[in-house]
Amino acid sequence: MRELVIRPLAGQSIQLLYSGIHSGTLRLILADGTYVDFTDGEIFRDLRRPRQDPVLTRDDMKVYRISHRQSEAIYQLDGTGRRTEDYNPPRVLVSGTALSKRSSDFGLLDLLHFETPESADCDRRYAYGWGVILDGEPVKVDLPGNDREQEN
Repeated sequence: MRELVIRPLAGQSIQLLYSGIHSGTLRLILADGTYVDFTDGEIFRDLRRPRQDPVLTRDDMKVYRISHRQSEAIYQLDGTGRRTEDYNPPRVLVSGTALSKRSSDFGLLDLLHFETPESADCDRRYAYGWGVILDGEPVKVDLPGNDREQEN
């Protein structure tokens, strides 16, 4: 989905949860039935507190814990690319029943990568935006060499 790439492990699956004008959500379903939702959007405002440090930093992103509630784990993942007039680094909101607000969440967040659509090695691509809504662009494209199980 745009620059968002999720590579599930054995026993995990991905399904499209939402494709709208300004955002799309992919759900990672774990073997135990819990899930993590990754919502990619071009309209999300920055939800970090002033001067908040990331809880995890990688070459391609910084991860911030957003939820202020004790029982809810929400993360904001910001791509580290440089903002220009024509490019905004990706921002993804992450939530779900598989998250616990502990360092064990980092293994699930490590399944996500930011890559350009041209360079991403994917079996399936999902889309959102005006092109899907108005211009008939496909919301799902299975790419050649896709030998994984089809989604339900």
